[in-house]
Amino acid sequence: MRVYLIRHAECEDNLIEADPTRRMTRAEFNKFVLSSPDSPLTYAGIEQAQRLVQHFTTRPISRLYSSPLPRALATAAALAEAYHLVPQVIADLRELLPPPFNEHGASFTASVRWLFLQGYLRMVFSSDSEDRLSIARHRARAVWEQMTREPAEAIAAVSHGWFIMLLLTILSGDPSWQVVKRDLNNAGVSLVVSR
Repeated sequence: MRVYLIRHAECEDNLIEADPTRRMTRAEFNKFVLSSPDSPLTYAGIEQAQRLVQHFTTRPISRLYSSPLPRALATAAALAEAYHLVPQVIADLRELLPPPFNEHGASFTASVRWLFLQGYLRMVFSSDSEDRLSIARHRARAVWEQMTREPAEAIAAVSHGWFIMLLLTILSGDPSWQVVKRDLNNAGVSLVVSR
């Protein structure tokens, strides 16, 4: 079995995250993260999704899965149309978001990258976050088992950068699977094959 893990195409929030000069307070960052699930594709992202279809023109896909978030669904829609498939939405393919900062120090200002890094590090050590790393790992493993339960030559899943990175990390230690390619760029395709 071949499993293509596809990061959604560029969305508006990606432009903010990629800007090294962009700074926010912790309170602004909390609002940014809360609104993140609704971030639509940019015009460049729409073009990336269309180019993604060209990547797959000679590759068969039996099933297509997608995160429920609009940017992933829009990316999956391009493949779905080309393959005449209906994306199967799996809620747990959603983004892995850091927990909000508490009100203490809410006016502290830092780069968006630094705030994301701090947020994800807090997930590693948190005991109360809904998306703490141990729960996220369990969620990723359950999604993988759900997608690969039925035999197929090849399947594809559209998800999000941090979630795909976590999934690839888990699978790199699994003797049943081999991570052949990692590409966590927008509209990037990572490939995992069964051994």
